[in-house]
Amino acid sequence: MVGEGDIIVAESSEMKRKYIAVEGSSKKMKNTAEPKLEVNDVRITNTEKNAAYTEGLFVNCQSEGQNANEDDDFEHPVIHQSNLMITAPESLVGDDSSSKLKKKKIRRSESNEDILKRLAEIEVKLQSNEEILKRLAEIEAKVESNDIILKRLTGIESKIQSNEEIQNRLAELEMKVQSNIQIEKKIKELEEKVQSNEKILKRVANVESKVNDLKKLKTDDEVTPDAPLKRQKKPAALLQSPWVNQYDSAMGTSTVGTSTVGTTKPCAEGVKHFNEENIMISPCFYFSDIAISSKMWWLELVTTNEALDDTHVDVCFYYLRKLLRYGPGIKINATTTDFAFYSQVRGLYDDFSKDPLVLVKQTSLLSYPIGLYMPCNTSWREVDHVLMPLRMYNSAHWILCHFDIKEMCLNIYNSYTKIVKEPVVLEAVRPFSVMIPYLLFHTGFFEGKNIPEQEALKPLVVKMVPKLPQQKNDGDCGIYVIKYAEYFINEMLKEMPKIFNIAQVRKHLATQLYVYAKRKQVENYDTDNDWVPKGCLTTEKTVIFL
Repeated sequence: MVGEGDIIVAESSEMKRKYIAVEGSSKKMKNTAEPKLEVNDVRITNTEKNAAYTEGLFVNCQSEGQNANEDDDFEHPVIHQSNLMITAPESLVGDDSSSKLKKKKIRRSESNEDILKRLAEIEVKLQSNEEILKRLAEIEAKVESNDIILKRLTGIESKIQSNEEIQNRLAELEMKVQSNIQIEKKIKELEEKVQSNEKILKRVANVESKVNDLKKLKTDDEVTPDAPLKRQKKPAALLQSPWVNQYDSAMGTSTVGTSTVGTTKPCAEGVKHFNEENIMISPCFYFSDIAISSKMWWLELVTTNEALDDTHVDVCFYYLRKLLRYGPGIKINATTTDFAFYSQVRGLYDDFSKDPLVLVKQTSLLSYPIGLYMPCNTSWREVDHVLMPLRMYNSAHWILCHFDIKEMCLNIYNSYTKIVKEPVVLEAVRPFSVMIPYLLFHTGFFEGKNIPEQEALKPLVVKMVPKLPQQKNDGDCGIYVIKYAEYFINEMLKEMPKIFNIAQVRKHLATQLYVYAKRKQVENYDTDNDWVPKGCLTTEKTVIFL
């Protein structure tokens, strides 16, 4: 509503009209053409056709006789706001201008809605485009990674090709290696045959020398021709005992020996156990290169308190060497020597003390460390232990000397410490302590070990092994030496009994040797071939000693 004093102005380029609404009446101003305004009446002013108009609450009204700045900034009574100007857009004014405006507004609102919809669609598309861009970025990254993978694959393919070439070359090398292995096997077989031939030649030479020695012997015995005798039934060959004999009138014996324990030897000289016609064994038994042809040998072996001679010990230690080489379950690497080794060392020691170079000429003695000269010997470079039976030169007492190659020392096993004291034993062992390092040096044992000559030639340390089973008399030392060696080879030293049943041990030992020798004669086979590889002998033709 238009209040009193409000002014409505219509402006155009040609004319200007002003109305003032007055309570109760209206005063038409100069140059007006509009109808009379009632109180609180508002009307739209008419302007010239095609003229622009402006409606507003605050106008600069300039009437006649009034200052142009008067009545500025008055408050419109309808809206009760000040300093607010609402300006309508300029447009062509006609009679139906309001309807056109409404239509335009409707069209604009509809178009705006369409625009908003399209904008919403565009926003959705933009979002989808962003997702597409992200996926494209991921795809590009994958493509780059695929390029890297392709490069790696090409590298792998080239490596595979090179690997195939390497495999082909390896196959060729394997064929060559296999052929070389076969050649090496043949070479080893030939070497073994050569060694066996050399050993056979040595054994033949030994037999020839013994035959020559036998030819030189002169005997007064006359050989009587065999007379046909009535055949007597005897036990089978394997059941015959060499130390059992029937003493009757037919045997012609005048004195019967008795086995007594004590200072009197059971097999003492002057005691006749067999008559001269029945004392020999024919054919004799062979243990390697040792021939046993006398029954007295068996009687001495089986009789308690009877001292063993060098042949008893050599036969037993020969089979101990075979046990070390062929025995099942033997894990220790060792070998032994024989009585000849002891004799040569002891006999050469005095000259060696004056000039150590005399050892260089002793080819037989130097053959022991390289695995020759002795039947079933093994090179000392291939073992860790050497067991040496020693018979003390100043008595008939046997001791076992164990040469520990890794520790470079001699361990002494003495079964009669009550009588044979340590100083006497040390004096008897001195030649071996001094000469064994020289034997090793002259046979190339220290080559490649970076050991100075002065250090290598030092005498070996001698140690006494304590708490051993001790003999109860003065004749069983040889049996104790054999048992010590047996327990050592089987790695059972800690399980040795405090006392050996010597009678049982002697009978068991004699029985094993006799049955083995007799079986070889009856079945006519030989197991003394040193060149037979380990494990090749059958159980029927292999006797594991002890």
